[in-house]
Amino acid sequence: MESLFPGYADTISRLLANNPKPDVDFEFLLNENFALGDDISLTIVMKNSAKEERDVNLSLRVGSVHSASRNSIKVKHERAVLSFGPNETRKFSTVLSLNDYLSRSGDTFTFAIMVRATVQQTEQVFVESRELSASVPNITIHVLEPLMVGKSSEIEFNFSNPLPVTLTGCKFIIEGPGVVETVDVPCKKIPPRAYAKARYTVKPYRQGAQRVIIARFSCDQLKDIHGAVGVAVGN
Repeated sequence: MESLFPGYADTISRLLANNPKPDVDFEFLLNENFALGDDISLTIVMKNSAKEERDVNLSLRVGSVHSASRNSIKVKHERAVLSFGPNETRKFSTVLSLNDYLSRSGDTFTFAIMVRATVQQTEQVFVESRELSASVPNITIHVLEPLMVGKSSEIEFNFSNPLPVTLTGCKFIIEGPGVVETVDVPCKKIPPRAYAKARYTVKPYRQGAQRVIIARFSCDQLKDIHGAVGVAVGN
């Protein structure tokens, strides 16, 4: 059977002409090693490889992903129109600052980032999405004395405030089967970038070589900061 394509050469040519090969290259750059309290730099690099000028409609949206909702909450949305000549490279950069995301991040500090760009002359479309989670400091737990059944021992809990704001309503919630029932341990306000320390006296009630003490730090600004340590309880 003969190919049908020869009879449709003109039609195919018109279709290809209306859907040209992409002539603008896009690259989305960000540092994924992101610690809570840091600013995030977002950059889109665009290179025009065409022989004509190109205009690009650019949209960058950052949403905060919440554990209790399927939809993200808008944190930042920027739009721009960029024009550049043949073989020219342009960069669009913005910063997601702590002030942008702190009050809108809930308890996850996970962000969905969407970049969308359209070339006006060719209708070429570029879309890329990334998900980014902030690393948060853990609680460190120090057992200051050997743990023995029926005897009192002090345990120390430490946490470093990663934010340039004072933390209020601070407390550690600790528990450890066989060591201590769930209890709240209040602590003072923590100044910006400062170190928090609290101590609590436990009286273990069950022997075991593989016990665990778990701690969670909570305050008005942060939720669900965790730490744990394995301990042995003697008889």
